[in-house]
Amino acid sequence: MERFTDIVFSWSLEDIFNEDLYKNKVERIPESFESVDQYHGSYLYPLLEETRAQVHSSMETIDSAPFAEVVEFKKSKRQYKIKVDYWRNRFSDRAKEPYKTLPGDFFCFSEC
Repeated sequence: MERFTDIVFSWSLEDIFNEDLYKNKVERIPESFESVDQYHGSYLYPLLEETRAQVHSSMETIDSAPFAEVVEFKKSKRQYKIKVDYWRNRFSDRAKEPYKTLPGDFFCFSEC
């Protein structure tokens, strides 16, 4: 079975905006389970759909998200080193304050 993060990071924008992506795969979660695998499997599609819906919702406000220019990008064996200049936020009264990344933050890379 694919890892949850591998599935999420494989999504295209079309997938994120597709409300039917997991619609036919989400089933009622049983009250009891025959195995640990059945337990874990029963939560996969509901969790994927909830994650897709949350990412989709976040995309609606992406134009007001903090942003920064990538000044260095290096890939090692299993990690990325990304260095950015200061974070900006056009739509905040605190635009002068630097944005601090938080656990769970999603990063989108684009060319402007």
